[in-house]
Amino acid sequence: MNKLVKSICIVLLIVIAAASCKEAIEPNLSNKGLDVLSPADGSTSYDPSITFWWNKLEGASKYRIQIVQNKFDSIPVLKTDTNVAGEQFVVSLIPGKYQWRIWGYNANSFSDTVTRSFKIIDSLALATIANLSPANHFVNIGKVINFSWTALPSADKYKIELADSASLGGTYNPPVIYTISSSYKDTFPAYGDYAWRLNAIKTSNNTQTQIQTWRYLSLLFAAPTSLTAKDSVVQKDSCKWLRPVDGISDSIYFYTNAQLSLLAHKEEIQSSPPYYLIDTLDLPRHKSYWWTVRSFATANKKSAIATAPKKFYTK
Repeated sequence: MNKLVKSICIVLLIVIAAASCKEAIEPNLSNKGLDVLSPADGSTSYDPSITFWWNKLEGASKYRIQIVQNKFDSIPVLKTDTNVAGEQFVVSLIPGKYQWRIWGYNANSFSDTVTRSFKIIDSLALATIANLSPANHFVNIGKVINFSWTALPSADKYKIELADSASLGGTYNPPVIYTISSSYKDTFPAYGDYAWRLNAIKTSNNTQTQIQTWRYLSLLFAAPTSLTAKDSVVQKDSCKWLRPVDGISDSIYFYTNAQLSLLAHKEEIQSSPPYYLIDTLDLPRHKSYWWTVRSFATANKKSAIATAPKKFYTK
């Protein structure tokens, strides 16, 4: 029995001695730094999968890596705290700002700590929303507008901003509309000139596309109708039309060409029913003219210009 106990003690002494020798021969890592390869300090990634990579530190048996959202010296949110045997570590993180640190160690010492920062930006921030409708400077007859665009796969909702085009202020109510669809139908409260822009949003990390430039649209009420004036009329004839129900006044335009690009005269009409006597027109005689008309409401809201302009000849 004594012989067995003696043998066990000898084995234990050998194991302890071996361990002591191992500690004695492991190098001292104090004041040694790691050569970190990636991610670079202050770098930006659009991929949520991040590879941490460093060169092997001679004498280190493992590495300790810690990753926090924000900074270590603020109020950090710990994302990773683990030991790694090799020289790489891969982890997926949500978009945000991060700081990480790493050091090598063995049984009896630690290397210096290396601390780096990086940030992850969701790819949605780089995306462009395509096929926006209506087009910029769109003119619509009526107050109903159908907005549409091509959906972005990573977006879960869209923000439409609406404003008065003159001030780009929040005069439209509501000035911001959210929708999960790639289209939206709106009835505007009044005729006039408006501006709109669109952003896509990913709610989970509050990422959105870059701020869009404003796009403009004009909402007009119906044009005057039933324009009357015959070809080759004499000066005592008059131009007549039906003012739309929203109109309270009109502007009549006289052009010297059928394409209505050469304006010769413009007159404001307040009479009701509206008309204009051609013999009062102070323009060169013995020429052909084309005329059309537009109506106006309160606050200078305007109608569309009447199509199919009429032609007459002054004698």
